[in-house]
Amino acid sequence: MEELQALLRQAQDGDVDAYGQLVRRFQDMAVGYAYTVLGDFHLAEDAAQEAFIEAYHNLCKVYGPRAFPAWLRQIIFRQCQRQRRGKWGASVILGIEDDLVSEQPNPEAVVARREMQYRLRCAIADLPEHQRQVIALFYVSEYSHKEIAAFLDASVNTVKKRLYDARRRLKERLLIMVQEDLREKRPSKDERFVDKVLQLIAPDEKEHSEGIYKLLERPNHPLTLQWRQGRMSQSHLDWMTSRIGCLDGEVVSVFGVYDISVRIGTARVRTAGINLDATHPDYQGRAQELKEKTALASIEAMRAQGYDLSITFGEEVFFSGLGYVFAWRELGWDVDTDELPSEPPDFELHDFTPDHREDLAELYNRENELITGTAVKPTYWHNKHPSQFQGWFWTNSKGKPVGYISGGAGIKFHLDLDYQVDLDRGEITDALRHQINEGFKGIRGPLSPYAVCAVQVEGNRWLIVDGKGTQRKQRRHLVVNAGDKLNVYLRERSLFWVDESVGDPEQRIQVLGKLARQFYCDAVYFDRLPYKSVLGKRLRQMHSCQIQPDSWGGLRGSRAYVIRIINLRSLFEKLTNELSRRLRKSPLAEWSGNLIISSGEEEIMLVIDRSDVKVKSGGTAENSIRGGQEIAQLIVGTETADEIVEMNQIRLSGKAQQLIEVLFPAQYPQMENQAL
Repeated sequence: MEELQALLRQAQDGDVDAYGQLVRRFQDMAVGYAYTVLGDFHLAEDAAQEAFIEAYHNLCKVYGPRAFPAWLRQIIFRQCQRQRRGKWGASVILGIEDDLVSEQPNPEAVVARREMQYRLRCAIADLPEHQRQVIALFYVSEYSHKEIAAFLDASVNTVKKRLYDARRRLKERLLIMVQEDLREKRPSKDERFVDKVLQLIAPDEKEHSEGIYKLLERPNHPLTLQWRQGRMSQSHLDWMTSRIGCLDGEVVSVFGVYDISVRIGTARVRTAGINLDATHPDYQGRAQELKEKTALASIEAMRAQGYDLSITFGEEVFFSGLGYVFAWRELGWDVDTDELPSEPPDFELHDFTPDHREDLAELYNRENELITGTAVKPTYWHNKHPSQFQGWFWTNSKGKPVGYISGGAGIKFHLDLDYQVDLDRGEITDALRHQINEGFKGIRGPLSPYAVCAVQVEGNRWLIVDGKGTQRKQRRHLVVNAGDKLNVYLRERSLFWVDESVGDPEQRIQVLGKLARQFYCDAVYFDRLPYKSVLGKRLRQMHSCQIQPDSWGGLRGSRAYVIRIINLRSLFEKLTNELSRRLRKSPLAEWSGNLIISSGEEEIMLVIDRSDVKVKSGGTAENSIRGGQEIAQLIVGTETADEIVEMNQIRLSGKAQQLIEVLFPAQYPQMENQAL
C-alpha cells in the first residue's frame, strides 16, 4: 500500500513515469474486468486504454491509494458502456477472435480451436456476472484475493466465496482452459499495452519542442519554417495549458494555447487562443481521435490555469463538438489603388522589421483600446510570418513614431542574381521557370504555359504575368532587385497586403498609395481590420471599398472565429466596470435589482445597484438570461442582443429584455492576424 501511495502521489504531481508504473500494475486487472463486461479482448483492451487515459486526467479526484482500485473500476465500466453502445448494442455475447485461430496449421485444427473457444466462452458467459469477474481477475494474472477485493470494492471473504462458486460451476478441464486462455491474453506479457496508452501532458519547452516541430514542419507546407522563427518559439504560447499526446515516448499530437489578453470594451479578459495543432502522419487513421483527446485535455486545463474565454478560427465543425460557438466572421477589405492619394507623403518613411517594438506596441494599444476582439500587445515577439512582411513607420518632429504599416506585396522567396539577365531580356527560360516553380511549391501551382515576363524597370523590377483574360484575372508576380538577391513576390491578385497599421487615417492612406504603386498593386487589401476602427470609418467612405467575409484577398473561403466560455464567474468579474459604464450611459442608470446569467454549465448573478455591478455565485432573481455557450456571443457583441437571443433561443425573464440591450450592445468584434 505504501508503494501504491508513493506512485499515486508522484503521478498526481505530473510524473508520467510513475503513472506508467500504475498502468503496468493494474493493466491485467483492467483488461480482465473489461473482458467480463464486453466479452471481447480487443474491445476490452480499447476500453481499458481509454480508462487509463481518463484516469490520468482525473487523478486529483482520488483521495488515497485505498480508493484508487475501485475508482479505476468505475471508469473502466463507463468506458465499457461506451464501447457497448458503439459496437455491441444492448447485450454482450462472448465472441471468437480471429487472431486466435489464424495461426493454426491446418483447417481441422482451426475448427477444433473454434469449437474449444466457443465452449470456453459459453461456459464463462453462463456464469453470473459477479462470478465471471472474480474468475477473470484471479486467472488473468497473479492478483491476490485482497487486491481483487479492493478493485471490486468487496470483502476478501466475498471474493473467496464467488471464486469457490465459480470453480464449482466450471468443470476442471474448462477451468484449466480458462486459466490458459486468460494468461495467454494478459497485456502484461509485453509492453504493447502500456505503449498504447496515450499520455496527454503539458509539454516541456526544452524536452518536447523538437518533437512538436517535427509534427508541424511538414514537407512543402508554407508555414514549415515559421514555427522555429517565432510562431512557436519566443511567442506567447502557454506551455502549461497546451497539451501533447505521447505514444511510446514519441509526440504524436499537439494542441497549443496562446495566452492573450482580449479587449471587450474597456475590459481585458484572459483568453486561450488556439492556432497550433497537428497529429503524427503515422497515425492518420486515429488523427481525429488523437486531436480530440488532446484538445479536450487542454480545454480542461484552461480553467485551472485561470482563463476566462477560449477563441480560435477555422474548423468550425470540429470545435463545435468541443462546445465552441460562432463568434464573428473574418473580414477582408479591398480599396482600389486608383482611389488612394497619388501624391507621396510629405514625411519620411523608415523601414523596420515588423517584430515586437515597445514604442509601436504602445501606439497600437492606444488606438485599439476600445475595440472589442483585439488583443493587447505584446503577443508574438517575432512576426508570426517571418520574412513575409515589411514594416514602415513615420515620426513627428521630435523623432517619435506616430504611425506604422506592416504588410507586403505577396508571399516572398528569393532567386539568384544570375537570373537578372533572363528577366531583362523578357525571357522565362526553363531554368528560371524551374526555380520559380520550386519557390511556389507547397504554396501555389506552377507557372502556366502562358506566363510572360514584362520588364518594368530594367535591372530592377519585373512582372511575371501569368494567365489569360483581364488584368484582374491574371496572376502578376513581382520580381525586385534587392542588391544581393532577387526578391520574388508571389501573388494571386495584385494586392498590397496590410497586415497591421496604426496612425492618422489620412497619413496611412497616403503611405499606402505610395507603397501600392511602388509594388505595382491594383488594390490594397486590409486583413481583419476592425469594422469600428478609425481607419475602417475612413475607408467606408471610399467608392471602391469592399468588405467581405473572407481572408487572403479572396484566395481562401470565409473563416469564422469561434468562442467558448471557460469560467463564467471570472469572466464577469472582469466585465463589471465595463457593464457599469454601459449602464451609466443608459436610461437604466438608476435601476437596481439582480440578474441571473446561465450558460447551462455555470450560473452567476449580477447584483446591480444604480449602475454599480457586482458578481455573486448562485442566488435567485426574477430577471434572468438563460442559454448555452451562445451567451458568449452576447458578451463579445457578435450582433445586436435581440438577434442573438432570437437565433439561439436564449430564454429571458423579467426585465432581462431591457437589460440585455444596454449590457450587451453590438460590438462587431474582430481580432488582428498578429494576435493569434
